[in-house]
Amino acid sequence: MSLIEKLTPEEEALIPVYREKWLKIALSTERIDREKASEALKVAYAAFGFEVPEIVFCASPYAAFSQIFLDQSDKLRRKFDFSHIIKLDKLSRIRIKKTTTILSVHTRNSRKTNKFL
Repeated sequence: MSLIEKLTPEEEALIPVYREKWLKIALSTERIDREKASEALKVAYAAFGFEVPEIVFCASPYAAFSQIFLDQSDKLRRKFDFSHIIKLDKLSRIRIKKTTTILSVHTRNSRKTNKFL
C-alpha cells in the first residue's frame, strides 16, 4: 500500500466541505445514539484484536471525569491504608507553618536593624 503524496483537484475542492461537516459534528450538542456508539466501539476494538472494555456513558465530560476520579479514588481507598500518609501530611503542614513563622519573625527583626530594608 502506497501513501498519497498529492491530492487531486477534486479532493482538494472537498476539503472545505469535510472540514465544515466534522466541525459541525464536533460542536454538536445533540444527544449521542448510545447503541450506535457502543456498536462502533465494539467493532473498532475487535478490528484491533482488543477485548472490549465496559462502555459507560455520562451526561458531560465533567460528569465522566468525576465518575472516573471518584471510582478510582474509592478503589484506592479500599486497596491501601492511607493513615500514615495523612499523618505525614499533617506533620509537613505544621513544619511549613513553623518555618514560615520563623522566617517572618527574622524578616521583621532584620528590618528594625537595617534601615535599607
